Amino acid sequence: AEQSHREKLAVSKVISNPKYFFSYAKRFAKCKSNVGPLLKDGSLTNDPLEMANILQHQYESVFSDPSNNNKVFPDRPQTSASLSDFSFSTQDIIDAIDEIDSNSATTD
Repeated sequence: AEQSHREKLAVSKVISNPKYFFSYAKRFAKCKSNVGPLLKDGSLTNDPLEMANILQHQYESVFSDPSNNNKVFPDRPQTSASLSDFSFSTQDIIDAIDEIDSNSATTD
C-alpha cells in the first residue's frame, strides 16, 4: 500500500517535479551499467586505475579549449609562409556546404 502511494505520488509529479519522478523510477531500474573492460595495448583491463587513465587519455586527445586562441598543432611543421590571393564566390561556399554530410561533426 505504501509503495502504491509513493508510485502514484511520483507519477503525479512527473510534470511539476520531474526530478522527483526520475529519482523514484531510478530506484527500481533493473539495468545497472558499468564501464569496462577497456582495451589497453591489445588486451582487456578491468583495473579501475588503468581504465581511468585510458579514459583520461581519450578525453585529452579529443578535448579542445575554446578559450585558447593560440592553438598549437605539434604534428604540423611550423612555417612563416602564408596563403593569400584566394577568391571564393557565394556559390562556391554554398556548393561546399552542400557537400558536408549532415551527420558529420566539427573537428575543433
